[in-house]
Amino acid sequence: MENGELLVLYEKGAMTFSSQQTARRRQCVGFMLLMVCLVTGGISSPVLSATIGIPGFTPQHQQGDREYHRGVDALSRGQADEAKQAFQNVLQSMPDHVGALIGLAEIALRQQRSQEAETYLRHALRVAPNNITIHQIWGKYLVAQGRFAEAEAAFRRGLSLDPQFFALYIDLGDLYLQKLHRPDDAITVYKQALDLRPQDPKVHYALGIALLTVKNLPQAQYHFEQASQLAPTNPLPFLALGRLHSIQQQYEQALKAFAGALTAHPRLAEAHIARGDIYTILGQDARALQEYESAQHLAPQRATISVKIGLLHERNHRLPQAIKAFEQAIALDPSQPIALNNLAWISTLQKSRLDEALTWAQQAIKLAPQVAAFHDTLGWVHRARGELHKALQALRHAVTLPPPQADIYYHLGVVLEELGKPSQALAAFRKALELDQEFPEAADTRKRLETLEAPH
Repeated sequence: MENGELLVLYEKGAMTFSSQQTARRRQCVGFMLLMVCLVTGGISSPVLSATIGIPGFTPQHQQGDREYHRGVDALSRGQADEAKQAFQNVLQSMPDHVGALIGLAEIALRQQRSQEAETYLRHALRVAPNNITIHQIWGKYLVAQGRFAEAEAAFRRGLSLDPQFFALYIDLGDLYLQKLHRPDDAITVYKQALDLRPQDPKVHYALGIALLTVKNLPQAQYHFEQASQLAPTNPLPFLALGRLHSIQQQYEQALKAFAGALTAHPRLAEAHIARGDIYTILGQDARALQEYESAQHLAPQRATISVKIGLLHERNHRLPQAIKAFEQAIALDPSQPIALNNLAWISTLQKSRLDEALTWAQQAIKLAPQVAAFHDTLGWVHRARGELHKALQALRHAVTLPPPQADIYYHLGVVLEELGKPSQALAAFRKALELDQEFPEAADTRKRLETLEAPH
């Protein structure tokens, strides 16, 4: 699992942290249901209290109060039309009712009417310019709209009103880490959040991700360990620990961490994939295959798992099983270049399905034009089809792409030799051995060199 994948899991909120420390005032996920958070106090303390002096938060009319809560109930049930009518009824008697304005903004967002939502939110800001939660909601809206600089200003404005407002530090840190790609700023903000709540597992985890991003591995490990201890039923800190150990080649510790993730969440495909990757590195292919198949059972629509299974079968010369896995991968996702390339390559070995092989190889290159191995495969497909000049063209391009690879120069030499260009073939074979004395075709390369160098 790459660091970027951990960040994606974090950004998507793949798992939620749950603990007594965070259950009361944690931030809501996404903009949707923020209005409900306002009602329940889920993201801030006394939002509904009369002491903050916001028109609309203290019911001024009994009928308006009933209509407002009817709207909240309807929205929670997904009845947008009923909720909209209720909130509009509230505004008829109380045009500055902030809760109704936010409710209407949320409905507009659900219906993809962002400008209308923004109008309601700006109205709420004018009515309650000093309410921290409104600035939080406004900032979240701006993040959703891709207006990150404005979102930063909104979150900063909220924190200037109340430097103790924990959720805003999380929002701001997430903005820096996920959207603005400013991990150092994220680290600063997460540390401020941690000062407020030293036992919050989400903050430890987020801080660990930010530290991992800047390659501060010891500190990242510390915070992942803290998060895993504070939230032992959440798999994300264990996944992160496993990734951290993996990149340091501490494979036993990584396997242990991924096992912890599975203890926390037994049906987590990512943990099985990560364990499979480690067993693949260690050459324990049977165990790797078992892990990948477990992951495939849990996530049957994930094409990348089929690719990994195919690669294992191919490595162990089980070509029928490899073909089946690669075909399954492209059936699930036609944009899998490795599966396309390897199907084409296997076809050259078997001298079969060469028309399909040409299509597969060309599709792989279209998806990843800078991968030398894909151009190499295309050249070998052309050779198998008897199209030596096209093969030469593809292979000459392949050797211009980094990194230089011995097997590609070997293939180039073979085609040059078959085209009757012995001096150029000699140069290609010599380059292959210069790059790698022990690559799989090294013995054949030496034989061809001896033949070409022998006096005639």
